Amino acid sequence: MNSIEGTRGRHWARIASLAAGTGCLGAWFGLALTGANVAASGACTAPAAPASLGIVLNINTSGGCDGPGVADYPITGFVAANVGTANLTVDVPVAFEGLSAHKFYWGTTTVAFVCTTGSGTGSTYSVTENTGAFPSPIPTMVGTLPTLTGDGSGQVVCAYTLTVQNAPTVSGVGSDKLNSSKVEMWLVDSGNTLTQAATESVDPPTLPTSTPTATATATATPTPTPTPTPTPTPTPTPITGVQGITTTPTPASGVQGIVSVPNTGAGGGGGSGSLALLVSGLALLGAGGLLGRRRPAA
Repeated sequence: MNSIEGTRGRHWARIASLAAGTGCLGAWFGLALTGANVAASGACTAPAAPASLGIVLNINTSGGCDGPGVADYPITGFVAANVGTANLTVDVPVAFEGLSAHKFYWGTTTVAFVCTTGSGTGSTYSVTENTGAFPSPIPTMVGTLPTLTGDGSGQVVCAYTLTVQNAPTVSGVGSDKLNSSKVEMWLVDSGNTLTQAATESVDPPTLPTSTPTATATATATPTPTPTPTPTPTPTPTPITGVQGITTTPTPASGVQGIVSVPNTGAGGGGGSGSLALLVSGLALLGAGGLLGRRRPAA
């Protein structure tokens, strides 16, 4: 029994040793592994944290850890630091510098940490264009900065991921060029810079091209066609003097004894009466003419 138990013990010890060497033990049992036992997503592995205040960085590239080659994007690597005091939390401004122009990538910047020793908190903030230099001053950053917290020895080891928005604008003349790049970090406690570090200079990554958001074009509202107002039909006005009007007869000029009587229409007997009156008038004219002649003198 004792030999069997001893064999089992040596067997499990060998498995544990092999697993720890590849970083698998932490995945199996949830153990926090430090130093070079932390596996990176690229070629880099985590460096050992400094024994005293300090910071060490590396960066993954197409040519391996720290290049030569083009930086991976998102930009990745490891940070190992000693914040100088047990369990101290410090701000960690992170920036990506373009060389040989010595101008920082600017705009929206996002940092994430996955830590195996101590702890870290990522964040998103904005780096102001054309500000800062390395090692100082730190570029102007707007927003909440990432943080790192040391363990009981002040040490912290984390894998980092970094994304940036805009490459610096360069003229391409003289040293104002973008031909290499590097990650830079500062450890800041209550506004005081404790230490800083940068990765090796490597070829700049190709940033993704942002697709502009389409702006909806407003559709013109058609102008309603006015409805024509109908023109009122005029009411016929009766003609005055046609019906119900009696015309006063006017005596014929120069004719005595003749009165014009209106014709009342056929069928009323008016035609015969008028003829009789005319005949009578003519007779009177004849008689008047005779009476009016003077007799010749005797």
